[in-house]
Amino acid sequence: METALAPGPSMWGDSIRRRRCIVPSFGFYEPHIKDTHLSPKTGNPVKDQYCFRLPGSDIVWMAGVFGDGYFSIMTTVPNKWVKDIHPRMPVVLRSDEIGIWLYGEYAALADRKQIQLESYKVAL
Repeated sequence: METALAPGPSMWGDSIRRRRCIVPSFGFYEPHIKDTHLSPKTGNPVKDQYCFRLPGSDIVWMAGVFGDGYFSIMTTVPNKWVKDIHPRMPVVLRSDEIGIWLYGEYAALADRKQIQLESYKVAL
């Protein structure tokens, strides 16, 4: 998200200003920075996968942008629940922040330090 908010041209700069959307999901997945296991199919090492969810919620709302038939989920620096697993995270929104993302002063939503997440390692 920081790149799209920076001055000057960027791939999603126009979209973040004019074409924001919400991407609902049951959670999001990230590969671990370094932890791996052997693939049962190939025998090669593959990164461990983790699923992240909002505690007590069935839906994870993520900030998105769209344009020219495509959409992208905005990412930001990871918070304390994600940082040891992955160097980026989606811009996860609380339900009361959806209107801010779509119609308000959205730039402050890049800071997701207070969004508590739970995670579990995905069994393969």
